[in-house]
Amino acid sequence: MSALRTENICVSFQNKMVLENISLNFPEGKITAVLGPNGCGKSTLLRIMAGFHRNYEGKVFLDGKALRELSAENIARRMAVLPQTVSIPADLSVYQLVAYGRFPYRGIFKKNEKDDQKIIDWAMQETGIQSMADRQLNALSGGERQRAWIAMALCQQPEILLLDEPTTYLDIAHQLEIMQLIRLLNKHRNMTVVMVLHDINHARSYADNAVLIKDHKIFSEGQPDKVLSVPALAKVFNVKAQMYQNKINVSDEIIFATGLSK
Repeated sequence: MSALRTENICVSFQNKMVLENISLNFPEGKITAVLGPNGCGKSTLLRIMAGFHRNYEGKVFLDGKALRELSAENIARRMAVLPQTVSIPADLSVYQLVAYGRFPYRGIFKKNEKDDQKIIDWAMQETGIQSMADRQLNALSGGERQRAWIAMALCQQPEILLLDEPTTYLDIAHQLEIMQLIRLLNKHRNMTVVMVLHDINHARSYADNAVLIKDHKIFSEGQPDKVLSVPALAKVFNVKAQMYQNKINVSDEIIFATGLSK
């Protein structure tokens, strides 16, 4: 089953193709990772599915309805988005940021209702940031700040979560922390997740489904261990790679890039 799908998405800018004939079904209740070289159109695809980018050909369907026909409020009640970069007021507190996630339900000028308060508290508890409620966002570490943004998205009570490179600028420990949090939300809330990633091993370890884009088209899609193979990395990223068995978890394999294939 698929609550979110695209049909023949095409985008061009100044006579240059950005995306060409992208048709995808994102499995419901699963994590899909979208990967590809810089500039291949990954973030543009995510923005189109979020309803942020309207200048495209083709269709996006949310629960069988064309996205263009849905209001921004209706989309926000079903789908939450975490962009790669966002600007925020320097003095905004964690609690204030998380509470913004209730806007699709109560409007910007209404005070928090009791149900809203419960959901805000729940979202902060799910992401482990209850103790940070009064702290300013600019005083948080990168990993803490990313948790706060995910908590805001959870406040929308979405069934679908779109993430654009959620581990960018984070150190290794915080990258794993965020990826594990995303996996827990997927498992415990049966949340459909679509995320743009650069890290091949994160995709292989945490995603159920992978989409590989090359030259603005779908190169392959399916199980991550099949899609993200050594030959595929050579063709899509022009890198030589080797695969090693993970000695901690023998069911996993780790890929290391060893050089350029050209």
